[in-house]
Amino acid sequence: MSQPQPGQPGARSTRLNPQAATPLHIAAWACFLGCSWTWVIGMLLPILLVRDYGVWGFVVFAAPNVLGAMAMGLVLQAPGRAARVLDEHRVMAGVFSNFTWVFHLLVLCWISAAMLGWPSVVMLLVLVPVARLLNIASPHRTRHLLVAAVGVAIFSWVLWAMCSGFDGAWTMPAASRLSTTDLLLFAPASVLGFVLCPYLDRTFYRARIALPGRAGGWAFVLGFCGVFFSMILFALMYAGVAQPIFQFEMRNRISYALPAVWLAPLAAFWMIQAVFTMTLHEPPEERGTAGGRATSGSGAELIGIGAIGAAAILGVLVLRYDLWPLAWRGGLTPFEVGYRVFLLGYGVVFPAYVWLCMLPTRRPAPLAGKVKVFFVASVLALPMGYAGFVLAQAWWTLGVLAVLLAARGVVMWQSRRPQRKTRAEPGGAV
Repeated sequence: MSQPQPGQPGARSTRLNPQAATPLHIAAWACFLGCSWTWVIGMLLPILLVRDYGVWGFVVFAAPNVLGAMAMGLVLQAPGRAARVLDEHRVMAGVFSNFTWVFHLLVLCWISAAMLGWPSVVMLLVLVPVARLLNIASPHRTRHLLVAAVGVAIFSWVLWAMCSGFDGAWTMPAASRLSTTDLLLFAPASVLGFVLCPYLDRTFYRARIALPGRAGGWAFVLGFCGVFFSMILFALMYAGVAQPIFQFEMRNRISYALPAVWLAPLAAFWMIQAVFTMTLHEPPEERGTAGGRATSGSGAELIGIGAIGAAAILGVLVLRYDLWPLAWRGGLTPFEVGYRVFLLGYGVVFPAYVWLCMLPTRRPAPLAGKVKVFFVASVLALPMGYAGFVLAQAWWTLGVLAVLLAARGVVMWQSRRPQRKTRAEPGGAV
């Protein structure tokens, strides 16, 4: 297998795993991948989907999720290709990581308050910075993260065995909140998000660069068809008993306690897994991938970080004081509204970037032109996504798809226009 030479994109990352073809390395990276993709989406979204659509909601969530994540490692199998793509789109990949970090922190704070009371939020806000400092200070943090990933995976499987006979396991609602038509209209958005979002996840590139060739492909297959699938199947197990978590409202100051047999295992699992994911998405993770340039910390990314932080603070204030009328919340609690709004990033904004800026065109086109089209398409599609996913007016999801298809047509038209200086994008195509 050919390895990137020093000075080439990805050269620094290959030192993470110089013996990339051994079965032990493949298994370790498979656990790493499966755990790195088990977010507060994989752990909590099945609760909402089972409530809204029944068990078929989980199927529509799980199938594109597993297959789309696995496919990313197979598509970028050629040596050096993953490093080139990451280098070209490093700014958006950085925004994706920071958006994910903020999302996890807010959700963790909310569910900690709901399950354990407000003192647990203080403990959490101490735990997260400590975990970050330990991650940055460790000279071999990648090895430690791999060990942690294996531990988290084993922990989830132990919970699987323990909880199979617990009260409330595998409980499905007697009647779904939404209709089969709503599920059919949700399915394209699920496919779009889970198939395209992996191409902006820097943890995927970390594994793909460190484990090139077919060995990396096997790690992606085992990681998502084995480790990750078992973890979201565990989420399906507790989806029924954990539904009241989303009924918690901050202004009521009343904690919701799961049955005692579930409370401690789920609280530990959610917190350990989410903090693990947050350490992977910290800014220092992917520095120096190409010619000494950092993949995080650029001016554009700092602006993105500031915008995400400001939006998160504004969202907390709006939800804390219940400033949204009930009609604009679709009858949902503020926590669920905030959770769903963040999901629109992964269902509309980030997939739109991959769809418009990373997929190849017949002729190379400047990335700057694609980004302009992406920005306009996102502004048009987000209100439709809100109507469809938050207000339960599912037909608006067709509007999102129409906007993205039209925007793709504009990008294709741009690529056919004669240009004075046509420069191929280094790895811009997925």
